[in-house]
Amino acid sequence: MSIEREYTLTCSCGRMFHADLYDTVNVTAEPELRQSILQGRLNVVQCPRCHRECYVDKPFLYHDMDRDLLLYIYPEACAPEEAGLRDEISRHVRGVPHQEVVRRKTIGLLFGINRLVAILSAQDPRVGFS
Repeated sequence: MSIEREYTLTCSCGRMFHADLYDTVNVTAEPELRQSILQGRLNVVQCPRCHRECYVDKPFLYHDMDRDLLLYIYPEACAPEEAGLRDEISRHVRGVPHQEVVRRKTIGLLFGINRLVAILSAQDPRVGFS
């Protein structure tokens, strides 16, 4: 299941507005979201005042149950925090009730949605992340 939540954003023109952004993307349940990522449309918002469109660079979880992929996507600016994020992800994964399901998955941490796009565009979706 994908999870979308409402956020309050402020455009560079100064206008505050609300927009729904994805916290979790399940491309098995909603395959069109994979295309949205590849087309650069996921978590893109438009200001109601100036109509400027921009990508909201926020962490989200990418889940592909068919390929047993569970990828944590963080903004590139978070890369210096990699060690702490990996620890946090490990604690989160260990807390999942059905460990046998988790053990089958390839779990990764990526910085920047462009990195995810490159992986999804590759022939083998498991190549290119750790």
